[in-house]
Amino acid sequence: MKVLLPYLKKYRRDAIISTLAVLVLVFATLWQPRLLQTVMTAIMAKDRAAVWQNGIWLIVLAAIGIVGGVVNTVYSARLALGVATDLRADIYRHVQSFAYADVETFSASNLVVRMTNDVQQIQGAVMAAFQQVTRIPLLFFGALALALTTMPQQWWVILAMLVIIVLVAVVAFRQMSSLFGRTQQLIENVNTVARENLMGIRVVKSFVQEDNQIKTFAKPSDELRDVTTRIGELFAVLMPAFFPDRQCGDCGIRVPGRHAGPGAPGLHRRSVQLYLVPRPDSLCRDQRLVHHDLRVPRVHFDGPGARGV
Repeated sequence: MKVLLPYLKKYRRDAIISTLAVLVLVFATLWQPRLLQTVMTAIMAKDRAAVWQNGIWLIVLAAIGIVGGVVNTVYSARLALGVATDLRADIYRHVQSFAYADVETFSASNLVVRMTNDVQQIQGAVMAAFQQVTRIPLLFFGALALALTTMPQQWWVILAMLVIIVLVAVVAFRQMSSLFGRTQQLIENVNTVARENLMGIRVVKSFVQEDNQIKTFAKPSDELRDVTTRIGELFAVLMPAFFPDRQCGDCGIRVPGRHAGPGAPGLHRRSVQLYLVPRPDSLCRDQRLVHHDLRVPRVHFDGPGARGV
């Protein structure tokens, strides 16, 4: 993160507005189950005035949440685009100071990938950081506080859900970390082969080497396809892996709460299910940000003579 901090400071205003909008959105999201519970209680008590009053507040709260989400998206996009643009420009300016031997140390395709794909991934990760990555922990701890306040007798169910979620997330991080690193290396290999083929296209055509060049290109391309397919498979399995945890937690909360009467926190049970279980795309963005944040400094700061790239 040391690479991004100077750029984030430049867009401090956008970062502050985006964070405040997230807080508004989280407040609106977490308070809705409480109002819904109040509305349900008023309906059971046949209190029409309370139903209308709390229903109006519920609509107002939903509108506030929508406005907060829109503001958060707009300023997060501005922040991410500005950081990526400045970072890419600084990397390009720094690469211009390299000698030819230094460029060969990194390889031209390596530098191209770092200035394009890596920076683009960082842009997406920064935007996600001020949207989902910021919102999900707040929703998580907010839902946890509501759950412990509303359903203190089911604390063991919440603890069991947290343990399973942490285990699944750790396994997913370990699997995806190596795959993301492999993906970047394979993109560089594909770029290298394509660049060599384009630069020597006349020689290739003169000696009728098209078939050999296609075979040479197919090897890294097929490897890249296999790795990205594996990432897609893990991503597809990750969310269903949380479903048993959510359903078991639902059963553990529903059965003891059956005899709780009209004030039973059924809606809060739903909020616990939604907000205690993280989204897999946020885990993937976290892992991408960690990986790309380690690659860019090797060109941006380390400069000529860097090894292990």
